[in-house]
Amino acid sequence: MERFNKDFCKKLRVLVIDDVRAPRRALRRLLAFLAIMNVEEAESGAEAMKKLEKGEFSVIICDLNLGDMQGTELLQHVRQGSRTAELPFIMMTSDADREDLMAAKRAGVSGYMLKPFNVDKIQTCLSSVFDVPLPDEKM
Repeated sequence: MERFNKDFCKKLRVLVIDDVRAPRRALRRLLAFLAIMNVEEAESGAEAMKKLEKGEFSVIICDLNLGDMQGTELLQHVRQGSRTAELPFIMMTSDADREDLMAAKRAGVSGYMLKPFNVDKIQTCLSSVFDVPLPDEKM
């Protein structure tokens, strides 16, 4: 599989949020396969908010169901911040409940990924969110 441009990948700084360690680690490995190495993890909404206060990120990839809050609550917090209001926010979930997805859309989600995810799903989602053509697409 052809990957994104290396310069694009080097610039990305990703915050992955999930209360379960295995999906965070799997996503980190899949991002590394795409040469996206600058990845931080948070296991709760509260931890994510602290990381967002301290650092600059290019994109957030967040599970819908976190231990301490819903991903949509974190999304609303992100959208209210002056520094983070325009930050791309991708929601991931294993349960494609229509109400939850509509709530995330109303809150300003940038994209969705259904678990289990793979490299193709991640690359397609990032391509859409950043309006970057997939490697095999013609410009």
